[in-house]
Amino acid sequence: MADFPEAGPRYLRLLGASPRGHAFLGATRKGRTLPLLSNFSRAYPSLKRFYGSGSRSHMLAERTLRWPMM
Repeated sequence: MADFPEAGPRYLRLLGASPRGHAFLGATRKGRTLPLLSNFSRAYPSLKRFYGSGSRSHMLAERTLRWPMM
């Protein structure tokens, strides 16, 4: 928990979007500096792909995602 405030956000969580919002997200995909998680069942593979397996950022992102369940 001590690492979370220092690390800052590690991903963006999409809760819903209109068709216009989906178009915007698709157009801005390559410019994002954080991964966008829209489907929880694909969250862990998405984080692994974005950060690289075993990196510090990947580990922090996974710990942040699991935090309420710990």
